[in-house]
Amino acid sequence: MKIRAQNWNYQIQVYRQTSHKQSAVIRFPPLSTTLTTIAIIVSIAGLVLFPIMDLAAGATFPARLAPASTGPTSGRRGTPAERLRHHWRGQLTANSMSVSFGSVAVGSSGLQPMTLTNSATASITISSASASGTGFSITGLATPMTLSVGQSIGFSASFTPSSAGNASGSISIVSDAPGSPMTIALSGTGTQLQWSIIPTSLNFGNVNVGSNSSQNITLINSGTAALTISSATLSGQGFSISGLALPQTVAPGASATFGAQFAPAAAGSNSGSISFS
Repeated sequence: MKIRAQNWNYQIQVYRQTSHKQSAVIRFPPLSTTLTTIAIIVSIAGLVLFPIMDLAAGATFPARLAPASTGPTSGRRGTPAERLRHHWRGQLTANSMSVSFGSVAVGSSGLQPMTLTNSATASITISSASASGTGFSITGLATPMTLSVGQSIGFSASFTPSSAGNASGSISIVSDAPGSPMTIALSGTGTQLQWSIIPTSLNFGNVNVGSNSSQNITLINSGTAALTISSATLSGQGFSISGLALPQTVAPGASATFGAQFAPAAAGSNSGSISFS
């Protein structure tokens, strides 16, 4: 005699096979298409069998029947199998399966909060979590760890580009939930700060005491990231600037012009400088 279990349209059927015919003795209700393994308990005339079935591949296994008396035998669906059928209803979910960091300046970091939730009807064990792709990383998710039913956990994904250009990567979450590993797509663009000042030096010439002279200075952002000027520091007697509202942001490809003035309080030569940050 042989007991045979097969995966037909995600239904489990168990047959009793004799030399004359096959007759179905057990038929389980349809299972979730995300369920990949199940333990089936088959009881035929005192025989209890606990095979682990791979529903995607199917399996055939031998079994011995030792009847205690003459007459037909039959099988039954046990409550452990029914209970296991509902074990993986639901899955491990993330607040987003695709994360974009947008534009991040080279040398800076962009952060995105992430959340994993156990929406199954049983606990889920996360065995490992990792990020791939240049500049991408995750923090705050210590593995291995177990999420109880309905429990959520937060962690952070970061993007720190080392060069300008588009970048892509992913987060892989390995667990004992259906569909493992979970893959979350990551993307971002590294931008480069590049700016210049025209002119780089000024000569106000001769200016009478009590008078003032003004010249324009232009900041040019030729990079691919926005330039933010947070402060300007002057040194030297009689020098000042105007027309620069701080902090000031200069978009990529744009420029900002402001004025520099010299108003001497006494006769003599003077020198100074302007520093930006």
